[in-house]
Amino acid sequence: MVPLAEAEVVRIAGSAWSYTEKGENWFATGGRFLLANGTANRLGWTLRTFKAAQRRLEEGGRIRCVSRGGRRPNDPARLCLVRKVSENAHQS
Repeated sequence: MVPLAEAEVVRIAGSAWSYTEKGENWFATGGRFLLANGTANRLGWTLRTFKAAQRRLEEGGRIRCVSRGGRRPNDPARLCLVRKVSENAHQS
C-alpha cells in the first residue's frame, strides 16, 4: 500500500469532519475514536509518519487527544473530533 500524501490526509479528514457536522459520521460515535499504532501499517506508513500526521491534526485543531494510550499492551490513543464554532455564532 502506498502512503497517502499529506494533502490527501487533510482532504480525507475534512471530508470526515463534514460528515460529523451533518451528524452522518457513523465511525466516530460522539466524535470520539480510537487510534492504534497498528493503523500506520494498514496505511503503509512508518510509525513516525503516522504520529506526525496525528500531531498535525491536533496542532491544526481538527482532533484533540483524550488519552495518549500506551499504559499497557493494546492500549490505543483515544481522540475526539473538535467541533469548530463559526464566527457568526459569537455575533449578536
